[in-house]
Amino acid sequence: MGICRTKDNTIKEIAKPTLDAIASMENELSTELDTDRKGTIYLNLSKEYKTMFYQYKDFLNDGMCKICEDENKIKCNEKNQIQKHYIQLAKEYLWKSVYYREKLLILIKELGVIDYPSNSNIFMDVDLKYRYFVEYGYIFKPNENEKEFYFDVFGETQNESINTIINDLRYANRAYYYVIKRYEEDKNYEELSVWYEVQGDLYLAIQILLMKAGEGLSDNAKLAFDCYKKRFENLQMFADPKTAYGGIIGMPYQIGFFDKLLKDYKIPQVYESIQFKKNLAEWICDGSEPKKFKSYIRKTNIDFLPEEDKLKEKLKQKVTDMYPNIESNRYWNNWKYLINFIHNKLIQNWNEQPLKNLTKKWTDEKDMHHWLQDKIDSLLFIKNEPQFQSIKEVPSAGGNADHWFKYIHIEDKWIRDSSTYKSYPFEVNELIEYLWKEHKPQICSYAQQNKLGLLIAIDSRDETRKNLSPPYLVNCYDFKIDKDNLSNSGICVAIFVFHVLNITPSKRK
Repeated sequence: MGICRTKDNTIKEIAKPTLDAIASMENELSTELDTDRKGTIYLNLSKEYKTMFYQYKDFLNDGMCKICEDENKIKCNEKNQIQKHYIQLAKEYLWKSVYYREKLLILIKELGVIDYPSNSNIFMDVDLKYRYFVEYGYIFKPNENEKEFYFDVFGETQNESINTIINDLRYANRAYYYVIKRYEEDKNYEELSVWYEVQGDLYLAIQILLMKAGEGLSDNAKLAFDCYKKRFENLQMFADPKTAYGGIIGMPYQIGFFDKLLKDYKIPQVYESIQFKKNLAEWICDGSEPKKFKSYIRKTNIDFLPEEDKLKEKLKQKVTDMYPNIESNRYWNNWKYLINFIHNKLIQNWNEQPLKNLTKKWTDEKDMHHWLQDKIDSLLFIKNEPQFQSIKEVPSAGGNADHWFKYIHIEDKWIRDSSTYKSYPFEVNELIEYLWKEHKPQICSYAQQNKLGLLIAIDSRDETRKNLSPPYLVNCYDFKIDKDNLSNSGICVAIFVFHVLNITPSKRK
C-alpha cells in the first residue's frame, strides 16, 4: 500500500505502549472518585494523547503528498482517503490532549489551588490550545452530555479562541505573583530575577495575542517592560560582573508556543535574549503600531514588510522619487489617505474575499458603482466630511466621473465575462498596463485640476476565479505618472486590481 501504509504500521508499532496506557487510564477514570487521583489521570492522559498527536502531526501540515511518493502503487482516490484518515486521527488526538488538560484546569479552578507553582505550570502550557484553536482554527462544540465541561472564552477580545489562551496565561501569572511576593520577603534575588523574567514573558505573550486579535492597548507591554527592569535590578544584586547571564529556557509557555507566536510577526526565536525582549516591550509601549517595533521587524527579516509599509515603499519608489514636487500638491494628503483606504479594502478582499459572492449578484456596472460609493461614503463619514458627488460633466471625458472623494476623481471598471471584455489580459502586470493605456485620457481629463486620480478594477472573470497561482498582493496595485504632463505639474494615478477568486490567496500559501 506504499509509503503511507508503511509509516502507519511503524507508528502503530511504536505507539502501542502509549495506546495501551491510554486505554488503561481511561478505564480507571470511569470509576475513580478520588479528586487527587482524577487530576493525576487527567494530566497523564493529556500527555499521552499529546505524544500520539505528534506522531501524526505532519499530516495536518499538508505533508501527505510528500510522504506518498509511490504514485504507481497508490491511486489518487485512495491517497485522498488515507490523507483524510490520518488528518482526522491527528485532530482527534490533539483534541483529546486539549480536552483532558482542560478537565484538569477546571478541577484546579474549582478547588481554588491556583497559587501553587506546579499548577501554574499546567496553565502555562498553552501550546496545545494555540495549535488547536488558533493555528489549525478548530471550533469547540459543547457536548450536551457533559455540561460541566467548558472553556474560559470570555475576556478582553472578540476572539474567544485567543481569550482562552490569554486566560490561561493570566491564571499562571496570578500564581507567580505569590511566588515573587514570598521571594521578596526572603530577599532571594536569584529566584526573583528568574520569576520576574517569566512574569515579563507572560505579559509580553498576552500583549502580542491582544495585538493579534486587533486590540491596540499596550498596558501589558508596559507591565512586561517593568518586569524585565526588575529582573535586571535583582540580577545586579548577586551576579558576577564577569559572567554572562542568558535568559531562561525550557519553561512550558516557551515550548512550541512563544517562539511560534513571535514568528507570526516575523520575529526570530528570541527568548534567550533578555535585552531584546525588554526592547520589544518598550517599543510596543510607544503605540499600537510603533515605528521602532516595525523597524526592528524589518531588520530581523529583510524579506518581510508589513503590507502598509510595502504600499509606502512602492509609492516612494514610483512617485515621489520620480516627481519630487508632488508633495506640494494641496490634495496630496487626501489622496494618500484615500489610496491607503482602498489598499486596506484590497487586503480584506485578498484575505477574506468579500467580493466572491457579491459579484455573482451584480447584473451591470451600476451595482459595482453602488458598492464602491458606499465604501467612499463610509470613509467620508469616518473623516466627518460632508458627502458629495460630481454633477458636472466634462465634455472631453465624455460624461460624469464615477466617484469623487474630496475633489479627487475615482474611476471604476468591472472586468467580467462578456464579448466586450474578452481583450483584457489575465496577467496582473499586463492588465494594469492595459488599463492605464486604455483609460489614461479619461482619467487625466478629470484630474486636470488636482493632478491626482484613482482607478479601481474588479476582475471577476471565470478564468480569474479559478486561478490557482494568484499574484502577490503588492503586484495588484501600481502608480502611473502621465509623462506628457510632467512639465505641467504631472498627473499621478493609482491603479488597484481586485481579483475575485474561488479560494483566498492566503489559503493557498
